[in-house]
Amino acid sequence: MRARAAAVILLGLSLMSCQAPLRHHPRDDAAALRYNLTYVREPEHAVDVEVVLVRGTPREFLFSQPGAVTTVSAHREDGGVQTLPVQEGRVVLPRGTRFLRYRYALDASIRERGPDFFQGSGDGDARHVAGRAYLIRPRVVKPGLRVELSLVGTDALLPWQPGENGVYRLRGEDLVDSGFHGFGGRRCRCACRTRCWTWPSWDTSRT
Repeated sequence: MRARAAAVILLGLSLMSCQAPLRHHPRDDAAALRYNLTYVREPEHAVDVEVVLVRGTPREFLFSQPGAVTTVSAHREDGGVQTLPVQEGRVVLPRGTRFLRYRYALDASIRERGPDFFQGSGDGDARHVAGRAYLIRPRVVKPGLRVELSLVGTDALLPWQPGENGVYRLRGEDLVDSGFHGFGGRRCRCACRTRCWTWPSWDTSRT
């Protein structure tokens, strides 16, 4: 009787071990929503954003702090490109979209809205903006969403530590609460051994 019970237990354990790999999909887990940022200075300071989608990415995206970006371009797998309006901070991507692109015009935003803590401010060559203002994200961020972010064109101060090759490996929730980002400018040495930034100052007497 005991031998039979032991055999049943062993059979159950072997079945569980065989099924375990089926619940894990390494290929899906390895996929990450990828943000490629390019900082440009000419003709004006701006950030070009490209978001490379992965299988299962929701089609509805939004800016948590909307206003500065009015259109995005959706690039389909068949090579077609469609310009989409941003309405109330949201945009719905057509089926088959492989990646989307847009430009966050830092200087234009500062000029039109005035220096703003969230939408953008500047001092010399440095520009500062809230991540929630210029980074579009899925409207619904699913648990377990992985994000990779890279930047070319300047040094930057972001609220995360870069990994290998300067790539920031983030979680989806980091896009929801993405902090403040600094581009260009000067770095200074701090006693705490962390990076700090030269933040802008502007004349508030004219406001």
